[in-house]
Formats: sequence, C-alpha cells, structure tokens
Amino acid sequence: MKAEFTIPGFTENFGRNKLPLNFYFAEFLEKNSNVCFPVKIGSFYDCFNGMIWHGGRVYHNNDDHTITLADIKHLVNDINESRIGVKLVCTNQLLEKKHLGDFYCNEVIDIIAKNTKLNSVMVYSDVLFDYLKERYPELKLGLSTTKEVKDAKSVNKELERYDYIVPSFLMNNDWEELSKVNNPDKLEILVNETCDPDCDARYWHYNIFSSANLNGGINVYVENQDMNCKFTKYKNIGLYEFLKRSPKAVTVDDLY
Repeated sequence: MKAEFTIPGFTENFGRNKLPLNFYFAEFLEKNSNVCFPVKIGSFYDCFNGMIWHGGRVYHNNDDHTITLADIKHLVNDINESRIGVKLVCTNQLLEKKHLGDFYCNEVIDIIAKNTKLNSVMVYSDVLFDYLKERYPELKLGLSTTKEVKDAKSVNKELERYDYIVPSFLMNNDWEELSKVNNPDKLEILVNETCDPDCDARYWHYNIFSSANLNGGINVYVENQDMNCKFTKYKNIGLYEFLKRSPKAVTVDDLY
C-alpha cells in the first residue's frame, strides 16, 4: 500500500527567493524512496497571514509572515509544478456574509482556483461553503476536522455536498464506525492530533483563533490562551511519547 499524505505548512521559510521547508522534504522523499516508507506527499495545507477567513491558528504580525499576492502566485505555481496540491485552510467559525467581500481573501482564492485539479479549500462555515461553491463550482471544497464530524451518519450526509471530509480524530481506529462510511475514499484522516480525546475546550480554542483573525490578531489570542488545555499535563513527557500513548493516533504499523 502507498499512503498519500497532506502535511502542514507552505509558508514557513518562504520568501527571499526560498521555497517552503516542506517543499524540500517532499523532494527528499521522492528522491529517496528506497530508504523510506512508500510515502507520497499529495498536498500541503496552510493559510496566509492576513486572511480573516482563517481559523486554525493565529499568526504574529511580523515581517516573516508578510507575503504579497505576487509571492502567493509564485509559491502556488512552484508547488503545483511539483505535482503537489495546495489546501487552503479557511476554517473561521465566526464568518458572516459581511466578511465574504474581503478583498485579500478573494484574491487568494482566485489564485488557488487556477488549478482545480490539484488545489482545494478546507472550510468550516456553511456561509463560506455556499459562497465559494457558487463562485468556483469546479474548485474542490473539503470539510475541516474542526467541524467535529464524529460518526458515519454525519459523514455520509456531509459528503453529499463536500468533495472530501477530515472527520474528527475521535473516529480514528473505530473500524466498525468507519466501515459505515459510503465513500471512504473521500475521507482524510488526521493521524497525529495532539489534542486530548477527552478535551472539552477544543471548540473554544478554535473559536478564539477565529475571533483573533477577525478582530485583532495575536493580542486577542494571548488574552485568552489560558483555557485549561488538557494537553498541558503531557508536556513533561513530550509530543512523541504522547502520540505513542494516544488511542486515536494512527501509527506506521497501522498503515503498512
């Protein structure tokens, strides 16, 4: 079996005539397939600083993340020329119709939509889904894991609209429930989620990220970052050890 992966990050290290770090990682895997697991990097996911439609993280407002539209065109073109897709993360939970006219966000989508074979947009909001579906009927739209779709019945319903779904990681390794999905080839599994499966603050974390991107950037996030995150209890053992212990992590042995 040859697994195809989507890995995070296409803005890190970009600029000053340099490509993002993941570009070189994907290139290494392709050139050294004899020393690695049979891995294919199918796409990168990320968003750009300044996009109010973003909800998955909050960027610091500094020069390192300032990317012009010309930069974005160059970046997306270079990634696509390597047969790798760009998945633009537009998962803001708080979007309203008044936010859909944002100039910068629309310009970035125009760039992404130039290659509908490789590129797509991941969304959370029904408002944004309807807007993009009407303007770009050929552009693939995926439902983000932040929507917390947790069972096969809900997945099947959403797949009537979406081209693919990243369900809640709580479905990971629940083979009985996963077997009920009508179109499993349209599922993308989050294999290394670092959130505690029992966390009750997950929605509010993403809600804060969404608010910060709409209303003030990093300062809004900093003011609200102490939310009793359950992951803090694992900091002393490290991320790798946490993933080894998580019943929802998908390991190399699970894949190969």
